[in-house]
Amino acid sequence: MLVFENFIKKVQLGSVSFALFREPHTNELHFFMQDITQGNALPKNWQNQTGFYIQGFDKSDKIKWIYADQYIKISVNDFKLSWDSIADGYKIKEVDLESKTVYSQVFREAYNNSFNKAQKAIEKGELKKVVISRCDKQDYPLKWGEMIQAYIEALELYPSAFINLMYTPEEGLWFGVSPEVFLVKTSEGYVIDALAGSLKKTEDLQPEWGDKEKKEQGLVELYIESLLDDLGLTYQKSKTESILAGNLWHLRSRYVIDEINEVNALIAALHPTPAVCGMPKWDSMDFIVENESYDRGLYAGFWGPVNLAHQQGFQFYVNLRCVHWDGDYLSFFAGGGIVEDSNLDKEWEETQLKMKTIGDVLTL
Repeated sequence: MLVFENFIKKVQLGSVSFALFREPHTNELHFFMQDITQGNALPKNWQNQTGFYIQGFDKSDKIKWIYADQYIKISVNDFKLSWDSIADGYKIKEVDLESKTVYSQVFREAYNNSFNKAQKAIEKGELKKVVISRCDKQDYPLKWGEMIQAYIEALELYPSAFINLMYTPEEGLWFGVSPEVFLVKTSEGYVIDALAGSLKKTEDLQPEWGDKEKKEQGLVELYIESLLDDLGLTYQKSKTESILAGNLWHLRSRYVIDEINEVNALIAALHPTPAVCGMPKWDSMDFIVENESYDRGLYAGFWGPVNLAHQQGFQFYVNLRCVHWDGDYLSFFAGGGIVEDSNLDKEWEETQLKMKTIGDVLTL
């Protein structure tokens, strides 16, 4: 109990940067904490240190790093028991993504405008695919403890996701739930996911994928394979499979690479992937910057631990389903890939479902 009381006191005072995370299919939580006076610049020898790596969507943004000056590992069950003993007064009010969103009609109109421009660019042959996203804001006087309570709910609802709650003075508070590996290094090699296509979960039925979703997934696979070939890397590709992430099915192929000599070069070439940007990459990036009415920040970037528990390696995940709190507003993020066969209303509904990944745990 004392660990969490001290933790909450420190974050309420704004005296620490921290990352609280759980890897997929595990029952352990990890805390990395550091004093804010140390700063959050990425160390040059980051692969030889223990910390938490943070890259926003825009590659021009500086990479952030949370040092593991204080490291705590605890089981999920022990975390819940400890939290229950101090959780009184932290129950969060309902967050309604439909009716309580600030200027919700304005957000819908902005999304419609971006979608229509994207389809015109695709029809002209300027783009093959582009991921357009939305940011919905709610005026909410959040308490730190409320986000911890929501985090616990996410641990129960999404066992196969990477779940992260982090704070730095510059970035503010971010809470993310991700089904997608960006790049993971283990003792067996390096892993990259090609993940795209989304269908709503219907009871216990397997998804029936249409041409639109298969095309979207195929473009991501093509990009990754071309990139790996250009870098002269050998890899093994898994069979494309359907995976369930919360209330949505996705298509996923997984690539395993035996050896990489220049990790920084691969990261620079890989990010952002067509799963969060589009094809051609830089034309899609230009379109997003020009037509989205907000800065994505850490949304659609990637993050994860390095040398966790003194084991050499790193685990980076794409920051997909997430919310940001800046002290005044909760900002929810979601997007989807637009291709030739995309339908406006279906794409909007997909973003609604993706936002519910976080929205559902903020309705306690």
